[in-house]
Amino acid sequence: MRFPRYERSFWFSYSLAWLTFASGYAALHLLSENPSVVKAISISLRNIVPAALLGIAVIFYNNRVMQRFENRWVQLAIQAVSAFCYAGFWVLLVWLMGLSRMSLLKGTFFFFLPPIEAVHWHMLAGVLIYSTISGVQYAIAESQTKWAMLKNAEVQLALAKFDPHFLFNTLNGIRHLIRKDSAAAESAHVKLAELLRASLVAVQTGEDAVSLAYEMELSNLYLELQQLRFRDRLSIVRNIDKSALDVMVPPLILQPLLENAIRYGVEGSSQNSTLHLDVMDDLKHATIQVRNTITSQKDDEFDEREGMGLSIVKTRLKGFASDAHMKARTSDDGKCFTAIITVPHEC
Repeated sequence: MRFPRYERSFWFSYSLAWLTFASGYAALHLLSENPSVVKAISISLRNIVPAALLGIAVIFYNNRVMQRFENRWVQLAIQAVSAFCYAGFWVLLVWLMGLSRMSLLKGTFFFFLPPIEAVHWHMLAGVLIYSTISGVQYAIAESQTKWAMLKNAEVQLALAKFDPHFLFNTLNGIRHLIRKDSAAAESAHVKLAELLRASLVAVQTGEDAVSLAYEMELSNLYLELQQLRFRDRLSIVRNIDKSALDVMVPPLILQPLLENAIRYGVEGSSQNSTLHLDVMDDLKHATIQVRNTITSQKDDEFDEREGMGLSIVKTRLKGFASDAHMKARTSDDGKCFTAIITVPHEC
């Protein structure tokens, strides 16, 4: 079972649920006993606040249970016992608070026993509350586990995948270079080997982040190998703010964007094409922009092709940092496509 992570939205929902419960509890007292509104709210808070505070302890307790015991039947047995313990602690806490309150009002120690009917109802409600909290936690843990598996599968696919056409054309280009310029062929071979090695290392080690400087080195290797194929048909304009190069990014995050830029900006066109690669920094975020012309005349074909690569990039950025994201847009005339990645300095 994956250890659940709780965001602000979870605690907001937790607080809202208890607020709704407290409102309903107060409303029941107003309808059944007809006290003043202030008294009904006071009774509700005296009963619900201890349950809510104990519920927070239950959340962290359940995390420990899920971490320590993997067997579901063992967890179920532990949770069954814990549910009655939670209900008992709640009854005890409410009773002790009542003793303290009455003793303060009377100016001397005042002892009483709660009605047995109230104890029964509080025990039943406590078991139901505990079961609800635990059920939500297990649902969140299961969901996060499945999400992590899906995200990991997509990441592995993105890291392990290179366009087969790119590999074929690069190897073919190296073969032709061997006859004409052996030094250039050797250089291209080294670049291809380094690019493939980086991909394998990222998959095997599962590293989450690399410096933008390293990512740019790999991007340059890829683009230089593409220039080996397209020669004068491909021009690359770089505008790099060096202050952003220390920012950490997911490994090979630019690869799908560059592949799209080459596929739809150079292939299928006999004219010269320019690919713009810009890196900007505003001291809080690094912004990487890949811009290329679009040679495809079928908009639906373009959308279908680039969709998967960009969706994987978005997924990886979402899991990398809360405020890391990617935006993509096509110019009004449909001739230029821009992908923009934004990553915070501190992740």
